[in-house]
Amino acid sequence: MGHCWISRGGVDVHAEKYMLPVTWKEGATRLEVLSPSTGGAVLRAVSEGWGPATPHDGIEGSVVDLGDGTDADFSRAGNIKGAILLAHSEIGSTWPDLFNEYMRPPAIIARAVKQGAAAIVWTAARERLLLYRHTNSLNGEIDRIPQAVVAREDALKLARLVATNPGKVRVKLSLPNEIGSPIEQENVVGEIRGYEKPDEIVILGAHLDSWELGTGALDNGCNAALVLEAARAIKAMGLVPKRTIRFILFSGEEQGTIGSFAYVKSHATELEKIRAVIIFDSGSGRVPAILWAVDAIRKRASVKF
Repeated sequence: MGHCWISRGGVDVHAEKYMLPVTWKEGATRLEVLSPSTGGAVLRAVSEGWGPATPHDGIEGSVVDLGDGTDADFSRAGNIKGAILLAHSEIGSTWPDLFNEYMRPPAIIARAVKQGAAAIVWTAARERLLLYRHTNSLNGEIDRIPQAVVAREDALKLARLVATNPGKVRVKLSLPNEIGSPIEQENVVGEIRGYEKPDEIVILGAHLDSWELGTGALDNGCNAALVLEAARAIKAMGLVPKRTIRFILFSGEEQGTIGSFAYVKSHATELEKIRAVIIFDSGSGRVPAILWAVDAIRKRASVKF
């Protein structure tokens, strides 16, 4: 494949390049309550990841409480053209909560865009003013509508203000995000060749990137370390596997698993020979199950951005 291989701890290692569609950096996000008179209250907020910038002077709009963003909630909201929508959330404490947090927004975003909303502010699913972000655009491209995550306690305060002053609450949202051109990225790939069936591959993987609002220790530092340690331990014990074991640290995961998509596309001719894929992205603790994902990976090979 034209990559330069080097040795690290007895494991052959190389980098595989691909292009991330755009670059993104948050500016000085600001969400201010304009009316009713609150003394210019500024709410704690951050831009959603890979969200578009607002105009230089920000955007002003009436706040419409969208509840959970169900069909009934949209119907109850009525005309939302030009409005800034407030969407609620449950407190995230379980894996189902987390995946609901990821899977629910796309339908809300699509309907908000279709009906002409100006922006969406999401109630944070974490308590105690904890701010975080992720992307709702899962193809590495900039989303379709400005969005911010508002600290849960501030968002609930805003919801109460809307409830007691229906149709009278206006806010100003400024998202001076910096958006740049495509940029070259790399996946890091290590390999221990098998002695009996070297063309059959077992993949152990994790991702390198994380959001700057957290330490990245659980998402996904500990799991990147796990993959590295697995490679080190196998070599240290002098074990030679029957099949090739490939250790991959993907980049671009937080932008929509872009690095792993790029890997699959560039290795399309090998997919029939991949015997197992184990990706670690669940923090620390015991691994309760192994997912065999060859069919899913094969299907992803045909996805185009």
